[in-house]
Amino acid sequence: MPSNSQLPLILGVTGASGLIYAVRALKFLLEAEYPIELVASKSTYMVWQAEANLRMPVEAMQQEQFWRQQAQVPISGKLRCHPWGDVGANIASGSFRTLGMVILPCSMSTVGKLAA
Repeated sequence: MPSNSQLPLILGVTGASGLIYAVRALKFLLEAEYPIELVASKSTYMVWQAEANLRMPVEAMQQEQFWRQQAQVPISGKLRCHPWGDVGANIASGSFRTLGMVILPCSMSTVGKLAA
């Protein structure tokens, strides 16, 4: 069993305004050598386009490059990206061990859905 320092942290990115929070968190977590499993919601794609005039790639490897570029962290830390609809992703399993999950940005609508 891996130690807590080796367990990945899931970073969930929603389509709420404030994507800079996700980018900054990713930067600091990768620089601190946390292994990150990142998943962005479908609406995140639309928000990047609307707010930053950027197209977030759909394919996982291209997403990794995209997020590293946004966070300005080209090689530090382990980052694995998952497409928003991938129900077969390791993070979709209840048996996948993690350090926890951070959702940034997170609207009150998302907070309410998580609480329910």
